Amino acid sequence: MPNLSPDAAHRDSYTTPAGIKPNLDHPATGPVSPEARAFEAVANALQPELYVDIHARGHAGASHDMVLFPPTRPYTEDETILHAMAQHMARHGERSGIPHRVHPLTWPGWGGTDLDQPSSTLWMYRQFKSMVFLTENSEHNEHAYPQAMRIRSGVGRLKPLLAAGNQRHAQLYYPGYPCAMAIGMFDAGVVAVGKTARARRTSRIDLWRQSDAFESVSAQIPERLNTKIIQIKYTGQHLSHGAGVQVRVAGKVKPKSVTVNGKSLKPAETNGFVTWQDKYTTFAVACLPRLSAGEYEIAFRFH
Repeated sequence: MPNLSPDAAHRDSYTTPAGIKPNLDHPATGPVSPEARAFEAVANALQPELYVDIHARGHAGASHDMVLFPPTRPYTEDETILHAMAQHMARHGERSGIPHRVHPLTWPGWGGTDLDQPSSTLWMYRQFKSMVFLTENSEHNEHAYPQAMRIRSGVGRLKPLLAAGNQRHAQLYYPGYPCAMAIGMFDAGVVAVGKTARARRTSRIDLWRQSDAFESVSAQIPERLNTKIIQIKYTGQHLSHGAGVQVRVAGKVKPKSVTVNGKSLKPAETNGFVTWQDKYTTFAVACLPRLSAGEYEIAFRFH
């Protein structure tokens, strides 16, 4: 959306004529401003994998640019992924010659670690588990870097971010933005499944919105060599769009068997299991077409 707050932009102001900051107008009770309502309508229609809030650092002059990422749900891969992507964006932006900073979207007097803060960035993360970033351009009407430098910085940051949507994260099975791991970690977690991007998006959002209902997702301890058993207790709504249980084990090995509560699975993307390897380790996902409340034991055995 090229200009979310046109009235404010026309007045060279951060707030709307009604005194509202649209990017901070996303409380649980719903937005007040027409700008924020329009934003949420578009977001609900798209349910995007990626959201970028592009700002100009007014009154900062010829300073630095920034790539910021928000506080994330505890004990997920999200903070690591977002931080790595933010650093990647900053390295490309610095080819313009403008220095960059990378840090969380929190500091004294701003934001905080509360996932319920009413910013658009956190709202997108809460609703859809989108990958979310806020970028800042060092810019001012009177004191600014040359326009060509500023353009190269901003476009330079976005190019690798957009390219990442067509790539595959080494620790996920499907290409696309690495936001599919909804609960837990790459070595023991619950991941979105589906043969198409649309199906995986629906699966991810369903899993994400029931995150609190996964009371436990953990590997049985002690973990045995060539065997990994994931135990899940789920108390939420029936999930009809699929759920994957992912594991990662040492070395390059082949699966011998995958069972769910004793029932064997065959290789398949929707009602079975898939497996792949990175440079040093092996991954497998048990792909369940649906998930109801209950307790599950998923056992992966490898040769």
